[in-house]
Amino acid sequence: MAMVVLLPVTSVSAQASLEILQSDFTVEVDEEFTIDARLTNPDLLDYRMFELYESEYLTWGFRLFDGVNYEIYTESWHTSLSETGYHSLFVECSGAVGVLTLVDQITVYVAPKQTTSGVSPLVGLAIVLTVVMALGAGCYVLIRSIHSTQPVTPTEPSTYPRLDTYAKVLVICPFCGAKTEQGITHCQHCKAPL
Repeated sequence: MAMVVLLPVTSVSAQASLEILQSDFTVEVDEEFTIDARLTNPDLLDYRMFELYESEYLTWGFRLFDGVNYEIYTESWHTSLSETGYHSLFVECSGAVGVLTLVDQITVYVAPKQTTSGVSPLVGLAIVLTVVMALGAGCYVLIRSIHSTQPVTPTEPSTYPRLDTYAKVLVICPFCGAKTEQGITHCQHCKAPL
């Protein structure tokens, strides 16, 4: 923080001084901040004007004040900056032209606004969908494995009668021509071996 004091044309016994109370700092784009300045011995200035500016084209306005019998006078500006980068801000307090002008300077770095996530919205959506699909597949596998390990319980009987049908295979005896069920070793009619 540099303090510039321009002495008046006429010699004065006491000396007035101007100081910005903050040191250099960083803010985000459009974030509000305050600049406070303190003027000591303001009664040495017969016409008092405080001004905060960055350049002749960017001024935050000036304040006139009556400094009669003040030992210290403070002034505050609430403002914000919309362009990123380093900005040199000046506070100036001046009296009548050619009498006394006091200037102090502060540097403010304006950083881009931080987003809550470094991931683009589309990538975030893809990640969420992938997680949801993985959870769904895991649930499906879990349900299928639980279902396949459970014993099968009989359900209610059907309303249709069950017919037990099967076919008998008959073997014809080569000696007498009688028909006998398959699996029997001798003809039931003539007792010949089949």
